Amino acid sequence: MSSANPRVLGSARERVVGTSRTSPREEQQLHGGGSAFEVEDTELQALSPEGDDRSKPRFNRCFASVCAIITGVLVLVALMVFAVLAVFRNDDDAPKSTAADLHAQADLSNAVPNDLWAIHDLLMIGYTAVFMTPGSPGQAEVRQAATEFARLLPALHPHEPCRARLASLLGAPGAGEPAANVPDEEMLVQAAEASWSCLPGKFFFNSFDQPFRTNGMKDADQAFDARMTRVRNQSLLGVCRNSHWDRTCSIWVSIHAMAARADVLGLAKPFLSALVPVIAGGATMCGGCTMHFRALSAPLLSPSVVWGFGDVF
Repeated sequence: MSSANPRVLGSARERVVGTSRTSPREEQQLHGGGSAFEVEDTELQALSPEGDDRSKPRFNRCFASVCAIITGVLVLVALMVFAVLAVFRNDDDAPKSTAADLHAQADLSNAVPNDLWAIHDLLMIGYTAVFMTPGSPGQAEVRQAATEFARLLPALHPHEPCRARLASLLGAPGAGEPAANVPDEEMLVQAAEASWSCLPGKFFFNSFDQPFRTNGMKDADQAFDARMTRVRNQSLLGVCRNSHWDRTCSIWVSIHAMAARADVLGLAKPFLSALVPVIAGGATMCGGCTMHFRALSAPLLSPSVVWGFGDVF
């Protein structure tokens, strides 16, 4: 698993290597021109309370890194399971992936901004708390965590145009800062939609097969139908291109990128406090992933979130 280095992240401008129907210039425009991990040193030096001295021990840095590691391990396990199933499926014409191929592809240096599309789902599915008992105190707590996660996004979203868009929408007091107040449900939905459209791919609901939409927030059957959302134009993606589980891969990329920003900006603890209940409530739409995550993060879960766990898909 790759480790995020803020100084390296600020200068990374890799373009995905792979087959594409677009020209190199068009591909660069669609991908956003480089890595998803856009942590600019000048911005971070200005905003970080500890300046540019990264030699100091940081409890918060370890706190967010633990979150990224736990979630990354779970996601990679899920991706490997689906990849192994794909290798042995009865489709003679389908390309077969080796373990070495999968390892080479699952490298964060191959990530592009479009790989961050599932931040939309962290917001909307996270707020819906699909695996929590309806009406329980645990569901209410997960929903509150999702709104706090939305409040942090103007500071933590890895793609600068998205930070600017979300700051304007949610009322952040300054560039690269969290919003002043947590949004209500209506504003959270708007932030989710903005987190699609602000990416270079200009995503909207028709960019996906079976996307999670507002009807899934009220209707369990509609939510179930969106459990395996897929990006229609895979050439827009980087490390998540041709993944067998698009949402989980995007969440993996997004969490690592946001954790890197949270570490440097001194927002690790609020980021972790918001993210853990959101994942524990079912934001991945994967029952097995969620149960394993809850087992590993049990010391961080409140009694309400523990006892409010309901049925999974």
